Amino acid sequence: MKTSLFASAILFLFFASCCQAAIDLTCPTANITNTDGAFPTGGISLFPANYTCIIKFLIPRGFAVKVDFQTNKATWSMDHIVVKDSALELFEMSNVDNLFYLPTGTNSINITTLTNTTTIYFTWKFMDVTKFQRNQISTGSVVSMNFTANNYYQFTSKNDTVLFHTGGNPDLNGNPDISLKKVYYYDGDDLSAMFVGNLYNGIFNTYNSKGKSITLVNFYGTPTNSYGIASDSSSLSKYQKYSLNIITNSTFFSTFVLQASAELGQETAMTVYAVDLQESFISYITFSNRNATGQQVRFRPLVPMDGYGDLLSYNPTSTNHIPPLPQQVLSNVYTVTCYQCNAFIGIRPEEDWTNVGPGNSGMIYSPSMWNPKSQQPLAPYFVNFTSNNLPVKFVFDIQSLKTISVADKLRIEVGSSSTSSVVTELTQSSNTDIQKSAIGNYMAISFSGANATSSFAISLRVEDNGAERGLISFVVLGVALLRLFQ
Repeated sequence: MKTSLFASAILFLFFASCCQAAIDLTCPTANITNTDGAFPTGGISLFPANYTCIIKFLIPRGFAVKVDFQTNKATWSMDHIVVKDSALELFEMSNVDNLFYLPTGTNSINITTLTNTTTIYFTWKFMDVTKFQRNQISTGSVVSMNFTANNYYQFTSKNDTVLFHTGGNPDLNGNPDISLKKVYYYDGDDLSAMFVGNLYNGIFNTYNSKGKSITLVNFYGTPTNSYGIASDSSSLSKYQKYSLNIITNSTFFSTFVLQASAELGQETAMTVYAVDLQESFISYITFSNRNATGQQVRFRPLVPMDGYGDLLSYNPTSTNHIPPLPQQVLSNVYTVTCYQCNAFIGIRPEEDWTNVGPGNSGMIYSPSMWNPKSQQPLAPYFVNFTSNNLPVKFVFDIQSLKTISVADKLRIEVGSSSTSSVVTELTQSSNTDIQKSAIGNYMAISFSGANATSSFAISLRVEDNGAERGLISFVVLGVALLRLFQ
């Protein structure tokens, strides 16, 4: 029995050696330009130690090459299978990463071995990508990077070159979304344009397109958590730096922290896109150097291309002592600018911003002020600010009111359970400041305007009322007299 097993093993090694020897491992020397093929041509093979081979592909415009690898090479192996694309980026292939799409231009597959333990086989197929389905997207829109295979995505400006920025959730080590390596960037109208690279390393944050369009494609059809925005270059030219920041309710936990920084005399901008939140709150703003003058952190609707003005503005003085925060933001997309500052901004999905006391202040905006381009009817707005202590003085300034229909009405009610309420109702548009104040322990604001062009803006400041200050002074005086005569 032992003799039989030994003989079988010898025969297996013999046939394996014969089959291995029959496979030609000669490295192709001619550039591959338009024909499908495989290497080694005889099928998967065990490669010898100290082997080197470079296979070049010259891929014409409008084509890509699908390469399927079969190998037992682990990621930690001393042997290497490296793809170099036409943008000169290197990609290590293994038994885990075994599919690659070569873009237009000069590409190569480099094989080097130090051991005789690696099996390798790969096939390639030329693909005509000019027949992919086109998806045209205007600049200024935040889009998901979950692109469908056999489709390409053209981002076009009406009269400017294009800048493209991505944003997503980094991994636990803070590295960018690695799936963006699968998204290819072409500088032009379609996949016949010049290939420039993939979106992983963020080089396109400062890369201006040559013309008015760029094209993105994901040949792999793999999912990604990232989002992107194409912008007219001129809309970002005044900023030292621009970025896209993505927040989701599932990754929010308690607070999402933005870091904004700009050098002296410079301004930076970041667009915040909340995937599944139509409302969020600015929880805090911390300036690293509170003594530096001229610092500003500002918030405005939508993206820089839209050109809307600031709705909120903060500096080290305004955020000192009792801050004018938290502050409601009624949109899932807005832009934060930072002028010559270094600041940390906390954003939360929920906040008890209606519980107020003396020293609190803030702005109340209708949903339409944060969503001025909305094509859908907006829900009526209501908020009720309350003070659980002694009655406070609500000082409010109606800075603007725009009504479109007779049904549009702004109503402000200040009162308490023990006193009659003070009601202000307005139905006519006004650009004149209307300043009022009233004492109570609640202030309710409602607005029935549902059109994107119906709007209001109110600034609110909460103060001690006179009776509370008089009571405190009386108590302090009484304590002082008591101590005097002890």
